[in-house]
Amino acid sequence: MAKKKITHKILVPTKDGGYVNFNDLSEEQKQHIRNQCFTRFADSYMGQLGYTRVHTEDEAVSQN
Repeated sequence: MAKKKITHKILVPTKDGGYVNFNDLSEEQKQHIRNQCFTRFADSYMGQLGYTRVHTEDEAVSQN
């Protein structure tokens, strides 16, 4: 019996309230999402340790 290939869809919310499959995005969009996720994870983890990241002037910061 052949082993089933397990596939997962990663759905990304859109501004209009819908969702789009992560794999359908361009490489640039995927990398932007990866960077945002990593930054938010790192900020949360370091915040639990009592640290706060200082944002530079050229860094785009959005509070969503």
